[in-house]
Amino acid sequence: MPKYDFSTVVSSTTATTILKTATFESWVGREYVSPPEDHGIYQLIGRVTAEWARLEHALDRIIWTLAGLLYQEGGCITSQLMGATSRYRVIIAQLSLRATHDAAFTTFVERVDKLMRQSYDPQEERNRIIHDTWYLDAEKKTPGQFRSWPHKDPQFGVHQVDSEKIEKTIEAATNLALAAENILQQITLLAQRPKA
Repeated sequence: MPKYDFSTVVSSTTATTILKTATFESWVGREYVSPPEDHGIYQLIGRVTAEWARLEHALDRIIWTLAGLLYQEGGCITSQLMGATSRYRVIIAQLSLRATHDAAFTTFVERVDKLMRQSYDPQEERNRIIHDTWYLDAEKKTPGQFRSWPHKDPQFGVHQVDSEKIEKTIEAATNLALAAENILQQITLLAQRPKA
């Protein structure tokens, strides 16, 4: 995976323009400015977003398959769900219902529940990466995020973010998406088999 040099800001002309036009904020005697639009941090944020969307799309497809809906029809329902956890819960309910008529679906209930539990920490990391405001230290040009007492790691102010931690979140999201896609494939085969 590529490493990103967060200390590199765009050309000095662009950086000067940004420093002149951006609103500075100050915490603990330091000044911060929004990163320029072509800063490498945005590529990482985009990758986190894309991989998490891939996971949620795989979960949507499981819901549509278990409901026996055309994907376009199913999308009317799943587009109203917020986040991965609500999708996992729908799938577990659908699998539990199916299992009352076909024991072959029983094994998937525990697999999906386990996948849901494995998603909690990466989901929190994803939320912090995407929803907390990004800044550059105006002097050092290093990125950080403003934290306003997140419940799992209560802190306040701008804190530096390690790019390796973001890469681990991307990797976790990718692995979760692959696991969900594997479950989708198996459930699709099971749902399509001829009834005895």
